[in-house]
Amino acid sequence: MKKLITLLSLSALLFSACSTEEVNELTTGGNVQYLASFGSTLEDANHDWGNINIEGGLATYTFPFQNDSEEEMLIKTASTTCMCTSAEIELESGETSPEFGMHSAKEWDQVVAPGETFDVYVAFDPMAHGPDAVGAITRSVFIETSATNVEEGTIELKVSGEVLYADEYEELAQEEEVTYTNIEASELASMLEDKDFFLLDVHIPEQEHIEGTDTFIPYDELASYTSDLPEDKDVEIVVYCRSGSMSTAASAELIDMGYTNVKNVLGGIQAYNSL
Repeated sequence: MKKLITLLSLSALLFSACSTEEVNELTTGGNVQYLASFGSTLEDANHDWGNINIEGGLATYTFPFQNDSEEEMLIKTASTTCMCTSAEIELESGETSPEFGMHSAKEWDQVVAPGETFDVYVAFDPMAHGPDAVGAITRSVFIETSATNVEEGTIELKVSGEVLYADEYEELAQEEEVTYTNIEASELASMLEDKDFFLLDVHIPEQEHIEGTDTFIPYDELASYTSDLPEDKDVEIVVYCRSGSMSTAASAELIDMGYTNVKNVLGGIQAYNSL
């Protein structure tokens, strides 16, 4: 009987050891690159929302990345520094992670193939700490990967802003004139049926464009490509990117450059392709 128990125990240990090894053999590999702008580095992976309305719902931002190597890269898990902040990761294939937060980091263990991109969506809830939690905020998101070009494979993303009471936010918003408008992807589709506007793709890295696109300019390089833009500052310009964050920045920049009729496509080409 003792021999039988011993044999069963040894079998269980061997099975357990084999199972552990098969869970994930990829411990290191890959080279993660931040794609927000040409020449950007992982140290640039931060975003400032500016003023945030405490009653305005979630403040969100998308950080684009790529496995810039010939090796597979593993995204293991993620966590945030506060319960008011969450993060989700979407692979190029459309595979989406669970929602990551401050506590109990969930294992994900998804492989990013060589050259593939992935997006990290970060959301901050200004009401999470109560109706009087106004003031400056800075939060971090940590993405645990197998990448070899970051210390211990950890990518840190930082978001910040100034949380204001609703009345103070509205007062400041009225003082700051924002003249570009947001449109839905369905409105763009209707406009393309009888196109009489300038269609601009600003997503980086360059993607397959919507049919009818007039030109591609990186969203943060507009001032360097003025010759590719309409000379008439009153021409209607419709701007899109992949998901809407880069086109928002580009639309604001076009306004600063003197263009008066700028429209930003909400949801970008992803929303357009899903129609």
